[in-house]
Amino acid sequence: MPLPTFTLDALSYTAPDGRRLFEDLSLSAGPGRLAVTGRNGTGKSSLLSILAGELRPTSGSVSVTGRVGLLSQETGDGAGLSVGHLMGVSEGLARLARIEAGNALGDDLDLADWALPARMALALDGMGLAGLPPE
Repeated sequence: MPLPTFTLDALSYTAPDGRRLFEDLSLSAGPGRLAVTGRNGTGKSSLLSILAGELRPTSGSVSVTGRVGLLSQETGDGAGLSVGHLMGVSEGLARLARIEAGNALGDDLDLADWALPARMALALDGMGLAGLPPE
């Protein structure tokens, strides 16, 4: 999958609490890696959510070619969560692990998705996160 490109034109976003996080932001970026840095609460996650189509800007326009994915940094209490959990596939991975260990339960063999690890690796690679352990 090709890396996305995007153009922001006079983009502004106001948070639900009324704070203006950014205003009149114009930027074009081609395929490749781009770092978004800044202090907490300055709009980095909101900007990425707008690029991913999860938020609408207050004003301005966004044009994205390709697909932008976003892994949320908000995961509840955060204790012990894995990449598999964040991707919603931890039960499928646990099922495969039980089968491989010789401890299959009930319908594990019927429900096993042997292509799951490969699809996960492909998805992570597409986000530039190749090599992260699933669990």
